[in-house]
Amino acid sequence: MVKKEEIEAFKNELRNIPFYENRFKEIEEEIKVLEYEMEGVKGVDYSKQRGTANPAASETRKLILIEKKEKLLKEKNKCWVRINDVLVVLNKMDCLDRDIVERIYKKKISYRELCDEMKIKSTSSLQNAVDKAILNALTTAR
Repeated sequence: MVKKEEIEAFKNELRNIPFYENRFKEIEEEIKVLEYEMEGVKGVDYSKQRGTANPAASETRKLILIEKKEKLLKEKNKCWVRINDVLVVLNKMDCLDRDIVERIYKKKISYRELCDEMKIKSTSSLQNAVDKAILNALTTAR
């Protein structure tokens, strides 16, 4: 049985989805930059400092880049898991319920604004309907 705390936890995760999506994109960009560096492609360097031909230094740099990439891949995977967990529950809702839930928690539209738009008199009835839709989706997603 799904508890009230689980419904609230889902709402919080849904509020955080834009952060996870943005972080996911940032990590992908960082990984692309690291892969570019790992290929050994260099731009023109006008500094007077000479490059090193020391193979040990090159290998050390390569290992550091590999570790950074692995760390970023783990973080990217964590973001993806969180996004996916929320999407699984959202996909269990019908289209109208999903739209309402996303507009309230993801796009941060207030209950009052949504009630006015949908011509509903009471915000509490909309809140109860949203909680019921989340409850049904959470129970079927299990």
